[in-house]
Amino acid sequence: MKNNFTKGQYYKDIMSDFSAFSLAKIVLVVVSIANLIYSSAYVNAILKMENAICGFVMFFFVLLGLVVLFQATRMDEKYFSGAILAVVACVLATIVGSHLYYLCNTALLTQQNLHDPQVVVHALNLLRVFLVGYVLGAVLIVIHLVKLWRK
Repeated sequence: MKNNFTKGQYYKDIMSDFSAFSLAKIVLVVVSIANLIYSSAYVNAILKMENAICGFVMFFFVLLGLVVLFQATRMDEKYFSGAILAVVACVLATIVGSHLYYLCNTALLTQQNLHDPQVVVHALNLLRVFLVGYVLGAVLIVIHLVKLWRK
């Protein structure tokens, strides 16, 4: 049996099925699971610092990551409500994560007796990656919602 597609048509057909919505779902699921897996890096960093509020904010950030995960798996391509809730969860996770970054960075700069600052720097680098992932997922969902709204 001979394939009637040319190479360019084959890739065009694959990319037409791959939308911003499916990429957003993949990004949000991967970032949320990675956030949960690497939460031990946050715990190690918080144990080194003397800032009591960082633990609460870190717990809230990981919890919001789980909310984003559940919303990302629940979203449907045709309905606005699930996608809007996912965007709201991503925005909340980004706000809380930015606040956590600020608290940890401030504690890193002001704490005098921090013996192992590399643990905190590692947690801050991971936090940056996760924040970029949440923002990217929210932007991709908004792009999808704009395309749906224009139809």
